[in-house]
Amino acid sequence: MEYGTYFLCAALSVLMGCAAAAAGYKKHKTGTKAAVLCIFGAALFGVLGARLYYIACYHLPGAGMGGRSFVSDRPYEYAACGAVLGAMAGCALGARLSRLPAGKALDILAPGAALALVLERISEVFADSAWGEEILDEQWQFFPVALRDAYGDWYGAVNLLEAAAALAVLLAFLRPRLRRDGSLFALTLLWWSMGQILCESLRAETLRWGFVRVQQVQCAVFGAAVILWALKRVKGTARAVLPAIYLAGVGAVIALEFALDRLPWPRWLDYALMALSLCLMGAAGHTAVRRAEGETALK
Repeated sequence: MEYGTYFLCAALSVLMGCAAAAAGYKKHKTGTKAAVLCIFGAALFGVLGARLYYIACYHLPGAGMGGRSFVSDRPYEYAACGAVLGAMAGCALGARLSRLPAGKALDILAPGAALALVLERISEVFADSAWGEEILDEQWQFFPVALRDAYGDWYGAVNLLEAAAALAVLLAFLRPRLRRDGSLFALTLLWWSMGQILCESLRAETLRWGFVRVQQVQCAVFGAAVILWALKRVKGTARAVLPAIYLAGVGAVIALEFALDRLPWPRWLDYALMALSLCLMGAAGHTAVRRAEGETALK
């Protein structure tokens, strides 16, 4: 199958995200050099990261590339978590070269990066992949609940749920009142990761190591990293309580993943409980960042 339409839309998604980020850098008067280096670095490393992450996870050591080239014409051979990691690294490198605080550079980039993710997920309607399980019940075979593949079969439109989740994060943090550099990006990454954990569970095809969904684990690591970063400036019992809540949520999500199709309750209940657990995990991370903001304000 040809994926030219998808890659064109994905490229436009990145360009629109870059344009939004450029407006942010202009608004904050960081200078042209800083804006160009941070945006170009994020875009370039984001694309490279998406592909390298897939290669590193799928082609295990010793397995090789099987004769495949580095550049792939298959949408499912790129990974969103790799794009996020690459964009972070590229923006941080651009900030360092332009002598701009990395946290501030990432904060300014966050809305544009979220916009690019929203549009890229919508573009996946042309990718014939990244969808959920096949929907056999005709009453649910309609857009935007389901998407039709090249053979006329209907599958759950998980990519549109991912787009909606990323859009919710974008809108929630468009005008935050944060003092510490890096807090906006941290909250954006945190809540995007929580939504992505649920969406990864709904995907029919995704990166796996056995039964482990790799990007689910990666998103849990993102959330943990946000908490650890924030708690460096937090004092008191919160330093123990908030990580404990987060870890309890991780344990609940793992248990619920194993419970899918194994326990005699409806799948919607399993996913509802998973969503609740993820909300608690996100709340723990959010509280950690806000508490760190409070400590910063007192100094």
